[in-house]
Amino acid sequence: CAQKAVAHFPADNSLIVLLGTIYQELCQYSDAETSYLKALGLNPDCFAAAFNLAQLRIAQDDMQSAVTWAQRAASISPDRGEAKLLIQKLHHQLE
Repeated sequence: CAQKAVAHFPADNSLIVLLGTIYQELCQYSDAETSYLKALGLNPDCFAAAFNLAQLRIAQDDMQSAVTWAQRAASISPDRGEAKLLIQKLHHQLE
């Protein structure tokens, strides 16, 4: 279980993001957010956590916050096109 892995390796960002992804898939959005924010607390340059927070906000119909998190992901890894594409899609939806 991902929770046990995180308990054994509490500073492993990849495990924390994975746990957040699992929570998000289970629609446990508060727990997912907590995991992603914890990952960002350990590593402010964690692209996966910022990008997943953008996706989480979309699932919660909070498009403005989704844009903010997608922009943060894009600033963390400017070479990753998925964040830029997500920003474009969100801007199109907000028009």
